Amino acid sequence: MAVPIRSRQPWSRRAVLIVGLKVVLPLVAVLLMAAVLLWPYLTGGPGAPGQATITDGDRSEASMVKARYVGADGENRPFQITADAVHNLGAGQAVVMLDAPEADMVMANGTWVMVTADQGEYVVDSQALRLSGAVKLFHDAGYLFESSEAQVDLIENTVSGSKPVRGQGPVGTITAEGFSVSDGGDTVAFTGQARLVIFPGAMSRVTPSARGAEPGT
Repeated sequence: MAVPIRSRQPWSRRAVLIVGLKVVLPLVAVLLMAAVLLWPYLTGGPGAPGQATITDGDRSEASMVKARYVGADGENRPFQITADAVHNLGAGQAVVMLDAPEADMVMANGTWVMVTADQGEYVVDSQALRLSGAVKLFHDAGYLFESSEAQVDLIENTVSGSKPVRGQGPVGTITAEGFSVSDGGDTVAFTGQARLVIFPGAMSRVTPSARGAEPGT
């Protein structure tokens, strides 16, 4: 369904916020893919963990509390992932549970991004990560997006959500019934009824970096 955005402003104004969305939303996939690096460490493989305490009662229900993982992605961009607790770590388990997962990353140009949620589930076989609860994405250019769930397909490199999403940035706000990010971040779609509002005088306050950012920066 086409997104019914109501605005009398020229497309160039609306494009500023959309460009910001195309920069921020694909970063969710980058951060959440980094969470997969937890799995080899927790099952005895290589990794660079921070401090953590492991509770190993029933091996199939082994847990790690106050888990922290620090590393870098393939482009040598640093990241950190923390969780209040990680559950269901026994060998052969299909789903690894994360309590209060939080991931933050500093990009090559110094941009900082963080994503948080109440709960997370990593599905081993399908390489999918499901976030639920208060899912929030922060970007230091001034963007904040909130929803109650998000799904990341680590094979197809897509991010989507079927619950209402709302966001705000330097130039305005947007609400929709869902969203999806595909084509390596080149395609960002807001589903259902959506509404974009441009703040009065917002264009004069937008920084050059927010005005001309490119996906993947």
